[in-house]
Amino acid sequence: MVDEKTKRKLNRLDVTDRDFKILKFLWKWKIVSTAAVGLRFFPKASVHTAYRRLLALAQFGYVTFVQTDHTTGQGWTLTVKGYKVIRHLLGELCVDGFKSEYPHHDRLVAALHLGNWLTNQPEYTQTFTEQQLRRIPVDLWDDWVPKSTTHRPDGYSLLFRGDRKLVVAFEVELWLKSKNRYEPLVAFYDIQQSIDLVIWLVNSKVTLNSIKRTFEHFNVREMQKHHFILLSDFQARGWYAPFVSGKFACKTPADILLHSPLPRPFPEPSYGAALALLENSKKLLD
Repeated sequence: MVDEKTKRKLNRLDVTDRDFKILKFLWKWKIVSTAAVGLRFFPKASVHTAYRRLLALAQFGYVTFVQTDHTTGQGWTLTVKGYKVIRHLLGELCVDGFKSEYPHHDRLVAALHLGNWLTNQPEYTQTFTEQQLRRIPVDLWDDWVPKSTTHRPDGYSLLFRGDRKLVVAFEVELWLKSKNRYEPLVAFYDIQQSIDLVIWLVNSKVTLNSIKRTFEHFNVREMQKHHFILLSDFQARGWYAPFVSGKFACKTPADILLHSPLPRPFPEPSYGAALALLENSKKLLD
């Protein structure tokens, strides 16, 4: 619950506890679509209800809609004012901040990492985002999160297969780095035995093959941890996009993260909440 004193600071906007949850959600995931906010926080209402509330928060300066150009939208993010309002709700931070430095990348990260857990998160599962890895002191990280700063992935998820804990790391690679920048990454995943698998989203097979050659160059020992999805497949099918490499080839993230393989042939037209996180439109039709 948000105290009355904090609410009075919000000028004339009659802010609700749900508004504060939305603002904290935007801090954690950096950039989120109108459709995703609607599914998460207004599940029984029209998407226009979510849109109108986001517009009200934007009018009073707490959120803004980021655009990469004059025609293509990306999603909602916090403003300085919005961050200040929720700062006391975030606990101790080692680095203050909230901004998305790369909106397109971070939007894909949220869609890959949160995906269908946006509305259908299994019991006892947890997420720890890149924002949290960057801002929260290491000694305050959740116990299951690998305690290493050698490499910072785009986030972690925790789930269970029976009594077995499964830790998944996420990597969104939209362009290749120089070879030497992959060396600490290879060492990190080889050493971190607590990380069971890494789900990669890559922009092309060229990038995938280059990454695999680079891993081999650095004598990767745990290649079986790494599983790759092509961006074009993910944009079409979300968590039901097939892995194109690794021991789970032809399976999907949903098979692992939701324990629910997609029936064949694929049902149309919806592949779940991950696609809502990829939605570009600021205002959506019913």
